[in-house]
Amino acid sequence: MALASAPACATLILGAPPRESRAQGDAVYEPIAQFLTRVTGQKVVYHYVDNWLSYQSDLLNGKYDIVFDGPAFISWRIAKFGWSPLAKLPGKLKFVVIVQKNNSAQNINDIVGYTLCGFAPPNLATLVIQFQFKNPSRQPALQAVRTFSQAYHRVVTGRCQAGIMQLKLFQHMNAQTHAVRVIFTSKPLPNQAFSAGPRVPPGLLNPCFHRRAPLLRTSCWLNSRQAGLCPRLRRNTPASHRYSGMSGVSVCRPPQASKSRYGVPVLAEVKLGQHRCMIRRSLLCAWFTVDAA
Repeated sequence: MALASAPACATLILGAPPRESRAQGDAVYEPIAQFLTRVTGQKVVYHYVDNWLSYQSDLLNGKYDIVFDGPAFISWRIAKFGWSPLAKLPGKLKFVVIVQKNNSAQNINDIVGYTLCGFAPPNLATLVIQFQFKNPSRQPALQAVRTFSQAYHRVVTGRCQAGIMQLKLFQHMNAQTHAVRVIFTSKPLPNQAFSAGPRVPPGLLNPCFHRRAPLLRTSCWLNSRQAGLCPRLRRNTPASHRYSGMSGVSVCRPPQASKSRYGVPVLAEVKLGQHRCMIRRSLLCAWFTVDAA
């Protein structure tokens, strides 16, 4: 599929998977669209979808210009349509399968024939779990939910015999009640991220490319900032760099040096799950960084 470049004055569309209600989606992504409009001078509009079929169709038809979603979608767009990763959440994605404490299942092979609460495909968490069953006929019967929290509560109440969750959210929700236990943990995957399509003008992807090369496409692991350390920055990472190996376009701000060479003021803050997306500007550049909540 060939995606033609749009003129600089064209409206850019910001999208995300159908994981939130309309009100929740607007609350999370509208501020990001407004900020990008303000700092780039090019109108950015958030487009909400309420189901995976529409989201897949919109992706295939090239509706979006900027998207926040998971590594499977991002890698596919990079390989097929020349998209560029911008910034990802810190850490890795891990998914777990949970059952009630008194359930007899000991591993994932024991849930054949179970009802399994999870997101509808092609959600990455569901695909990762389904992939564990080499024979598709042995996959548990999927009951679609809209949130990981919903999957957790359905397992607790017995509406589902097993459920799929993101590891960190499970640990948070189960810390007090210990109502369920884990029988399977997936291998770590790159975290969710923002990415931009080929219609986004190169100057907006990195407005300081030709003037500030040392600060271009830098990345650092922002978790280290909690220990008061600003890790060494990897400089000039090309847009074609494999997604799995980069942390995104970001700047590390030492706690006591907000105006240091790499320190930049926060212009906006948007809640993304258990993380804060801090939008910062430095010199001629504007970009995202992602801090742990």
